[in-house]
Amino acid sequence: MALTLNITRRPFSFLGQQPADQDRHTLKRKGIWHDRLMDYAGNPAGRDQFEAQMTKLGEAAGVTFDFNAYIDRQPIESQRLLLWAGRFGKGEEFMTALSNRHFQQGSQGESASKRPTLLAAAQEAGLDADTVSAFLDSDELHDEVWRSYGEMPRKGINAIPLFCFSVPEVNLWSGPFRDANADATINGSGDMARFLHLFEQLYKHTAKVLGETLKRDEAPLAIGSAQSGTQAGRRTVRDEAQSDAEGGRAEDGAAQLRVAGCELSGQAVRLVGLQAKPELNGAVGACERFDAQSGRYAVRIPGQEQPVLVRAANLELVDKSGGDKSDKEEL
Repeated sequence: MALTLNITRRPFSFLGQQPADQDRHTLKRKGIWHDRLMDYAGNPAGRDQFEAQMTKLGEAAGVTFDFNAYIDRQPIESQRLLLWAGRFGKGEEFMTALSNRHFQQGSQGESASKRPTLLAAAQEAGLDADTVSAFLDSDELHDEVWRSYGEMPRKGINAIPLFCFSVPEVNLWSGPFRDANADATINGSGDMARFLHLFEQLYKHTAKVLGETLKRDEAPLAIGSAQSGTQAGRRTVRDEAQSDAEGGRAEDGAAQLRVAGCELSGQAVRLVGLQAKPELNGAVGACERFDAQSGRYAVRIPGQEQPVLVRAANLELVDKSGGDKSDKEEL
């Protein structure tokens, strides 16, 4: 079963819209990460146990956590900058650079709450330092970040990340920021058994709706989204292959149901019959995911900076050598 993960970053603070000069119970706003973990653990033994577990998990992922980083539980500047970087398609690059510095180089003075770290991470992401400095000196996006601090808890989000799973082929949607008709959400701290149980429930529901068109080895493409509030921004896929003149959201129900019999993740496909971008006809790429908003598939084409969004009618499956499959199966 293929699973596509769309990441949406929104400004989040455990303190909500509480003024910066106040504390919420014993949860302090600023300080060294090692010390501030006492706010959660309550005692040194609990803090040390938490750090040991984080260190173990980090090692498995190739991350060496440095608990000497300075933190601010309302890191408005870094969240403003991530929103701004997203305008130039640099949000995730900036997030990666900032996270590496903050979480692994705290003893060297790096912190997501310090201007030099923000500037260095922005430059690493390919953003101009002078332009970034001018933005940070302004008040732009300050109100948006502060507003989100209050919006997140009102949406029922009190931990991060939040995983919201949907199956567009059967019109099943979940998540606090869409018109949901199902509650298929789990906090990132959920254990493996809980995730597996939810996946099984989603499969049973999908199988019931699709009936004989769904087989165990031919499952539909499920779409999940992670609401991550530590920073803000959004990763988007631009439609480089189609225009509104080609019919907009022209996928009908039958076309969407056909994908239930096709494992798309990693499949090689050929673009055919494009009118708005005829130069892409014949190009072969990897089909990454179904974009429910546009009703099209995101296809990664070599030489293209972003995946292209393509209607099912404009895709042909090909074998690994680049040729058509014998039955020229159409998605």
